[in-house]
Amino acid sequence: KNVRGCDYKWIWESKIPLKIQIFLWQLFQDAILTRDVMSRRKWAGNSTCSFCSERETSQHLFFTCPVARIMWRTVGCVLDEEKFYTFGLAAMCWAMWNCHNKATFESK
Repeated sequence: KNVRGCDYKWIWESKIPLKIQIFLWQLFQDAILTRDVMSRRKWAGNSTCSFCSERETSQHLFFTCPVARIMWRTVGCVLDEEKFYTFGLAAMCWAMWNCHNKATFESK
């Protein structure tokens, strides 16, 4: 789906929990507090990804990080195409965000 310039109707009409709908909307607005976003807000911490050595942007964390790419391939093999694009996107991004937070803030 092309999400640039859209009204995100596909997020709000999906049958997923509201907190995950809000999370997805924030993700596509580049408002998720990744290390890159926090650095732009004058955060003095390390901007490196919790899983690899690249700069942690939302694009990197959820789509191009080696860990994310493995997760996407694995889930893509399990879910059919329609479920993959709606529920798979939501579930994968939410799971990666929770893993990221544990790795970043709890050293797990």
